[in-house]
Amino acid sequence: LFSPSNSNCTLYRDCRLDTVFAFPTKLYDTKGCRAYADYSLKQAKKYGIRGTRLGALRSVYIWITSSFPEISPDLRIKDVLHDLIGICGDSRYCVAILHEGKPALQLCGKIHAGTVRLREFSQRVITDMNRYGAKAIAAEHDKGVDFKALSHALRAFDQMEELYNTGRIVFPLTTREKLKSVKRGDIPWLELEQIIVRRLAEIDTKRAEAKCICRYDREFARQQILKCYGIG
Repeated sequence: LFSPSNSNCTLYRDCRLDTVFAFPTKLYDTKGCRAYADYSLKQAKKYGIRGTRLGALRSVYIWITSSFPEISPDLRIKDVLHDLIGICGDSRYCVAILHEGKPALQLCGKIHAGTVRLREFSQRVITDMNRYGAKAIAAEHDKGVDFKALSHALRAFDQMEELYNTGRIVFPLTTREKLKSVKRGDIPWLELEQIIVRRLAEIDTKRAEAKCICRYDREFARQQILKCYGIG
């Protein structure tokens, strides 16, 4: 829809699509669109999410739900801390600590006192997983990082941000140099993971508060298709 914005990369343009290119906002729905998030999270899931913040949260959540199908109201973090760390421990994201002289759990930078009830802690983990979009990460993940794929994941966020701000996407993107840097592998995965999590939250917020509201016009789309067949 927006490829003609870069005339240097346009090899051929069929005049029957001029109306489509003139009114691209009739062919997508900004409020209902979240494919960018699914696409970007798919890349993160496939390339290197293991051993990251999202992976740590998911590991803890799976351990709790599998170990305690019905959590006793009296069960607290301190009661299961040793077993939890034994299965889910991660020197970067999931460690047992002493907080104010008492046993506690530090998970993804957050400190949870040992006296916190396990049922409440489970809800906290679910909240954090939902915040980070970890619902989309439902399968095991391959090892290794494909920086090219991750550059495309970030590109999707950048394009959606521009779309929500202006109603259009103009190529080349203003963030192209940053994306090239990601593609070359100049930015470590651990840093990229944080960027992807942050960008997902930012773009989801923009989607809810978008200045440019576009709705798919089914009749417009139908007429353009008929025109291409010489019917309209």
